[in-house]
This record gives sequence, structure tokens and C-alpha cells, in this order.
Amino acid sequence: MVCIFIVISLLTLKAKPSFEHLDRNTWKKDLFAWDASPVDLSFLNHKPAGKFGPVRAEGDRLVFGNGKEARFWGVNIQAFALFQTEAENITAQAKRMAKLGINLVRIHHHDSAWVSPNVFEEDSNDTRSLRVASMEKLDQWIKALQDEGIYIWLDLHVGRKFRSGDDIFGMEETGGELKSYSYFNESIQARMLEFQEQYLSHKNALTGLQYKSDPAIMGLLITNENDLTRYGGHASLENEDKPLHSRLFNEDRYETAGRMRLSYKNTHKTWLPGESKIYLSDVEHRFNRKMLAGLEKLGIKVPIATTNLWGEGAAYSVPALTDGSIIDTHAYGEGNELSKNPRNEPGFLTQTALGAVYGMPVANSEWNVAEDGVRDRYYMPLYTAAIASLQGWDAMMLYGYSQTPLNQSTRIRNWSSYNDPALMGTMPAAALLYRQGHVAVARQTYCLKFSRESLFYKAYKGSTSKAIRTLLEQHRFTVCMPSVKELPWLKETTVAGDIILVTDPLEDFIPAGQNFVESDTKELHRDWEKGIHTINTKRSQAANGWIGGSTIELADVKISIDTSNALAVVQSLGEKPITSARQILITIIAQVAASDGGRVPFWSEPVSGTISIRAKPGKKLYALGPDGKKSGALKTSYSDGRYTIIIPDGMPSHWLILE
Repeated sequence: MVCIFIVISLLTLKAKPSFEHLDRNTWKKDLFAWDASPVDLSFLNHKPAGKFGPVRAEGDRLVFGNGKEARFWGVNIQAFALFQTEAENITAQAKRMAKLGINLVRIHHHDSAWVSPNVFEEDSNDTRSLRVASMEKLDQWIKALQDEGIYIWLDLHVGRKFRSGDDIFGMEETGGELKSYSYFNESIQARMLEFQEQYLSHKNALTGLQYKSDPAIMGLLITNENDLTRYGGHASLENEDKPLHSRLFNEDRYETAGRMRLSYKNTHKTWLPGESKIYLSDVEHRFNRKMLAGLEKLGIKVPIATTNLWGEGAAYSVPALTDGSIIDTHAYGEGNELSKNPRNEPGFLTQTALGAVYGMPVANSEWNVAEDGVRDRYYMPLYTAAIASLQGWDAMMLYGYSQTPLNQSTRIRNWSSYNDPALMGTMPAAALLYRQGHVAVARQTYCLKFSRESLFYKAYKGSTSKAIRTLLEQHRFTVCMPSVKELPWLKETTVAGDIILVTDPLEDFIPAGQNFVESDTKELHRDWEKGIHTINTKRSQAANGWIGGSTIELADVKISIDTSNALAVVQSLGEKPITSARQILITIIAQVAASDGGRVPFWSEPVSGTISIRAKPGKKLYALGPDGKKSGALKTSYSDGRYTIIIPDGMPSHWLILE
């Protein structure tokens, strides 16, 4: 019996589809340019950014100054790319990003100690003076991006490390680290408030505006990946050998536990759910209020996130995030994500869903695959855009566009995807879908209503909550906060309309025996057994995943791809549906591999197959080069109201246009 089971298992494993190996005899190189765009979507941006006044939070959405809904499809530019990119390349990259469909850039790792130079004076014994040359670079980025209709998200703290002259209490214990200690150490808080004022009061020499007054600055983050409830609560425990900070922690704990009538002993158990999480939430809240008061004093009006829901953050990390005017999250995925069964395992966006507090805007300032070279990473932009659109999330930012100076094309890294055909080459398709709302917001909204006990005395996460996992791709999912007697500042969520309340985070919302999830709009469908995700709307129709050997029939598009794992998406480039569009963009991509040693050039797996499109007659088909230039007309046929496109053998492009 055991032998039979082993044989069956081996046959099953053998039958599973697999990725093709890099074959330089058939694969094509250099199909994507690091300094150009194959498509020009800059028409999506109004120019300059901020022309309608500051962006603001209005209920659960972001709006421009003219009251129209704001949706931001963005990227991170971080670290060395900020300060070592030449001025002419800053301007060129801003234009390129606008063409790729980007309208938001997060400026990140501006202050991190491992970045040299960073925003602080290099030769000083403190971090209280801004480096003039670094600020000039940031001015250049902001002006160039603003001119192209791209808004800015500013972080106020990421990786700052204090120096001896910063006058930090107990710095010998922390080695200059800020995270976690900032919540109890008032001298650290003073330096953070000082930086907020100094940084935001800086006057951009190219715009004539202080950062705090520039309407192109659409949002702020107070402190990045810095919390107590999930990751930092242990930092001041006695076994960490930080006696000065342990004293601050215990003194605060003694006063707060008495005021809240919590067990002093239990509030010490920061590694466990329960009273400690209630206490730590209050500590985070008090810190948030101090930082927010400093920003209010500066006259800041734009949305502010306190920190992020990141890593394996649990639901008890969410309450203090509501102090801000927008919730920010981070989410990192892996390969073969489209084959995940949500009953048993989480998709990477479940963590963002956990932070989707009812009635508040939602951002994700970092999403990507967690490792370099993931074979099917091209699935991420379009899938992310589709789910974000279904959920009505407000700002999505890939981490990252570049961490290295943007003066030439360098080795493959997912943190620097500017030159990657897989991640960046599918960004235009994702931007079109998300920013133009090709995928409708779900018809029905569910709200997971936590109680005091389920919120603080359990450790529900996006990964462990079956309700989140099984609702995410079907309906709009939000989180409702309870009333908690110890936390009078936490507002109990009240819902309106036909919102469906869920009280059990472990409830399964996929019918028994079903092997797929489908949005209630019928526009999104994912069969996890086949590993195929489809999008079926009037302006975007796509198939993604293990589509090789299948014929996928959508409303106006039929996709028959031979390549095992690939993406094919057909989109209207205007406001009209595909059937009556003047221009139709076709994006086709499969694996992309680096050269030996993870270096450029990139090699693209050829895709073979047929695509049939219902559209008006009289159009011609062209391939789009990496710079957007069209080839000579390609062969296609038209019959019964449909174009039949046989993907040319060895087609030297990932993009076609039918016009």
C-alpha cells in the first residue's frame, strides 16, 4: 500500500507543469530599456502634480483638491538612487515613469545609516543638520516628478542612526538605534520632532515652496516599520540588557497599568497576546499623538500614516494605526502565488486587507516578491492592481523602482526593478487597469468585527484568518474596531448600509468543494488548482499563470498560449471598451532571466500562441519596441468581427498595438 502511494505521488509530481530553462538559442535579450518606455501613458497624469491643491482623506478614499477621487499607482525610489543619480537622468526617469503609468513616488531610505551620502551632514558628530547637496538632489527629484504629474510620499523616519552629538539618553545601550526605543525615550522623540520641522520646512530652491506647503506632497509616514505591539515590545525587557530603557519601560508600565486597571505583571509579557497588547497599543497611541501634534503645528493637511502593518503583524497592531488619516501596509509575496488555496494558505495581499479599517483610506507603500529572480514575478503588477481595484484601495507602491543610481542599467534586483521586463514591463498594463478603474469595486462589503477579546487576546493575522483569505478575492473586505474600555481613544466602528458583519475570523466563505474564487462582479476569477487568474472587464481582459495548452475565452478575447506559464492582457487605451477602442494594447510576457551572476542583459522566454480579439475593422497590428517605436505592420486576419493574431515566432517585443 505504501509503495502504491509513493508511485502515485511521484506521478502527480511529475505531471505538474514546470518552468522552462533559459535557452539562449531561442530566448531574446534586451527587450526592455532601462531609460525608455514601450508605451506612453503620461496622458493619465494631470500636470503639474498638485495643480488642484493638496490631496486629502475624505472618508475611506483619497481625493484631489477638486474633489475627484485620487488613485495612486506608485513606486519607491530609495537610498543611493536618491543622491547619486545625475540631474539629467532624474529628469529623464521622471518622464519615463509618467509614461509607464506611475503617478506617485515614495522617497525612502533618505536617512538610513547604511546609505552614504544620506540626508544628514557626513562629517558631523550629530544628525541634526541636513546635508545641502542631498537636499538639492531631493529638490531635483520632487521638481522633476511634479512636472510630470507624479505626486510624492515622504517618509519622516526610516533608518536614522544617532551619533554622539545628538544628546540621546541611554545611547550607549542602543548603539544609536531609534526603532522601538522611540516610544519611551523622550530625547529620541525630541530629535524626531526636530527633524520633522527641519525637513518639512526646507524650501525647495526649484519650486520656491517648502515641502510642507507643496501640494505635490500627497502623504507622509511618521516612522517606517517601527511598532511595539508586534516586533518592538521586547526591546526594553530586562533580558535585553538595556537597564536605562528597562527603567523607562517599567515606570511607564506601572503608571499606565494602574490607570487602566491592568495587571502590572501581565503587561510585562509583551511576547504574548492579552493585557500587554492593550498596554502597548496605548504607548503607541501616545507617541503618535505627540508626532501628529508636531505636524499639526506645522500646518500639515495631507494624509498621514503613523507606521505600517508589516511582516507578520497581527490584528492587535491595527488600533494605533487609526491615529493617522490613512492606513499603510507592506506585503511581500513569492512565486506560484496564483496556485495558492486560500482555505489553507494566505496570499501576500491578505496583510493589506487586515489593515483595511472601515471608513479609512488604505495604502500599501511596499509590495513585491520577497526574493530576487522569482520565475513568475510578472504576475504581480496586474494581480496586485486587480485586487486593489476590487477592494477600492487608494495608493499602491512597488518596492522598489530603484535602490541603485539611475545612471546605467545594473544587475537584476527586485529592489531595483526599473530595468526588469518582468516587473516593470507589466506596470503599464497594471496602471491602466487600476487608475482607470477597469476592475470595478466589489458590490458587497464585509466587515470583520473584532471584539476586545478577539483583537487583543488572540493573534489573528492575515495569514491565519480564513475569513480574510477567503473573502479577499470575492468581496470588499474591511476591519471594524471594537470599543475597548482601557482605550477611550479607539473609536468603535459603526457601519452603514448593507455591510455584512463577520465575527469569526476563522469562518470560510468559499463554498465546499469549490476550487476557485470569483469576485462578486464576475470580473476576476482564480482557479488555484490550475494556477490561472483571469480578468474579464470591458476594457481589460487577461489570463495569467499556468495558461499553457488552454484556451481561455473571455467576453471579447480568446487566449490560446502554448508557453507553460505566461501572461497575456488585452486592453483599451482609451475610455471606450475593447470592442470599440481606437487603440488596443496587448502585453505578452513569460519568464525573464538574468545573465550569469544575476547581471544584465535580461533574457525573455519567447511566447507562442494565438489571441483573438473582437473589435472594429480597419486596424493594423504593430510590435512596440522598448522605446515605444512601432515596427512595420505585422500579419493578422479579420473575420466575423474578430482579429486573429498568431504571435510571431521570435517576436522581439512584449507589446503589440492594434490601431
